[in-house]
Amino acid sequence: MEKNYQNRAIFLDRDGTINMDSDDYIKSIEEVTLISDVDVYLKKLSQLGFSLVVISNQSGIAKGLVKESIVNEINSYISKELKEKKCTIHSFYYCPHHPDDNCKCRKPKPELLIQASKDWGIDLENSWMIGDKSTDILAGKNAGCNTFQIEKNGSLREAFNFIKNRTNA
Repeated sequence: MEKNYQNRAIFLDRDGTINMDSDDYIKSIEEVTLISDVDVYLKKLSQLGFSLVVISNQSGIAKGLVKESIVNEINSYISKELKEKKCTIHSFYYCPHHPDDNCKCRKPKPELLIQASKDWGIDLENSWMIGDKSTDILAGKNAGCNTFQIEKNGSLREAFNFIKNRTNA
């Protein structure tokens, strides 16, 4: 994957923000349904000069509900589907641990955002975390990012408009 040296990013939760969430975990590519206008607003956010990076808790791995290889296949599938719509996700980061593991990478802890910022040269202060859960927003705040919470399985339209009005784009 080619590095993008833009210094600001939109960090996005995966399930419920990019693709429709499930109460029973997303366990296969067949269960992935992109939110209807997600590509439109991800492209618009990219056009504002943001790299797009997914930050996701995937405790289904630790719970034995989905294999890590399948999570990687799902991420690749989402990336491919969005790329076909002229939208590029620069990288996917996820926590595979159980919520009770007290690991340092599970949102609301900021470790995955911090790691992505190191890997991609991202300025966290000028970046945003968008997600549908309070843990997404807390992770963003804990990393020093701006944040915007959307409705579960909702459009990114409001987030785009909010960010557009608050950035020098």
